[in-house]
Amino acid sequence: VREVSSSMSGTNYQYNSTPVQVTVSASNTSSAPATGTVSNQPQTGYLRARKTSANTTITNGNSNYSVSGIVFNVYTNQACTTQARNAAGQTFTLTSGSDGYTSAVQMPLGTYYIRETQTSANAHGWIYNSTPVAVTVTANNTSSAPATGTVSNQPQTGYLRVQKASGNTNVTNNNSNYSFTGIEFYVYTDQTCTTRVRNAAGNTFTLTATASGLTNTVEMPLGTYYVREVSSSMSGTNYQYNS
Repeated sequence: VREVSSSMSGTNYQYNSTPVQVTVSASNTSSAPATGTVSNQPQTGYLRARKTSANTTITNGNSNYSVSGIVFNVYTNQACTTQARNAAGQTFTLTSGSDGYTSAVQMPLGTYYIRETQTSANAHGWIYNSTPVAVTVTANNTSSAPATGTVSNQPQTGYLRVQKASGNTNVTNNNSNYSFTGIEFYVYTDQTCTTRVRNAAGNTFTLTATASGLTNTVEMPLGTYYVREVSSSMSGTNYQYNS
């Protein structure tokens, strides 16, 4: 007995070309026939996850954001309550490499839901994305062409401002001849102050002090910055320029 290969289409089983020997004797009645059992391996496919930035204007070239080391769980349901098992019957996690892609895992055919872990996302500069991504694995998804679930995140940001202060309060306190109002500051990416930084919206900007010495607050990508006052803005304040 051998199965017909063309009849396997749509069954999601691999074709078994090995014939099965069956001996029929007089004792094999209609209610007790000789039976040939043909066993087939199920088809499987491959699955992986990918981490990307939802705002490359902020994250490109900024080492505070990394697509590497993000951990993903894979579930059988959209509510993400039941972890999926791979073709070996084991639960597993996926971890992204420096290109954002994880390794591919052999899976039973079906639809799965990929979700990152909050701890790993936050630790690499991302706002946690709790929305699961659906991925359908078919037999066409080989190890070199796996079904890929892409999880995109907004980058974390922070806020920056400057406090202007007097270098000699014995002279300046309660003396109206000295003023912080209108003193301006530029913010740079480098200590030599050659490249002005861009805020979270992708724009260069100026910080301007009020009478208290505090400037406006600006939303910024994560990182280390260098603040320097604008020399021309010191005119009329009676403070010496601090370069």
